Amino acid sequence: MVLKKKYFLIIPCFVMITIVVYAQVQQKKPAPMVNPKEEIIPLEDAVTVHTKVAALIGGGYFIPGKNESAMLNPHWAIKVMLQQNNIQKTVFGLGVDLSYTKLADKEYNGSITYTTALPVVTFTLPLNKIVYFQAKAGPGLSVLLSKINNSSDSSLSMTLGGGSGIFFLIKNSFIMGCEGMYHYYFQIHSSNSKSVYGYIGYLY
Repeated sequence: MVLKKKYFLIIPCFVMITIVVYAQVQQKKPAPMVNPKEEIIPLEDAVTVHTKVAALIGGGYFIPGKNESAMLNPHWAIKVMLQQNNIQKTVFGLGVDLSYTKLADKEYNGSITYTTALPVVTFTLPLNKIVYFQAKAGPGLSVLLSKINNSSDSSLSMTLGGGSGIFFLIKNSFIMGCEGMYHYYFQIHSSNSKSVYGYIGYLY
């Protein structure tokens, strides 16, 4: 009986010692080897356009929608953009788009000029070290100037716009990208437009 009581004391002690030794061995295990060529980038540092200002200029093709498509020809457009993306290391930023195009009338000797200023909120997500996806949207204002023969008229229209695209960030400074945009104009007779742009720029 005495021998059995000793075994009952020895077995728990042996189990406890085994657990403690195993825990110590696990703590002293060397860290796994990391290939020095593999760069481990923290999530908050994966975005490399932290709070920098991007100045961009581009050109594209502007297509009027609804009733205007029956009256106006599509035409080339130009755009200037300023953006401050990934504010406080988030995927969100702010910007403004300035665009201009002049569409010729299909029937009469005239045209309509669209000049739009669109403040936007941007959503910029890195796909890898140089390729980024961006979506943006916001409310703005458009000046619509129509000319037919010798008469002209202008109007100011509230505008909602949004779009998305991708861009390449080269050497953390140069930007090259493309995007598609949609604009809705709140006029007496509401209208819309679709456009596609390519652009280049610099990250300051």
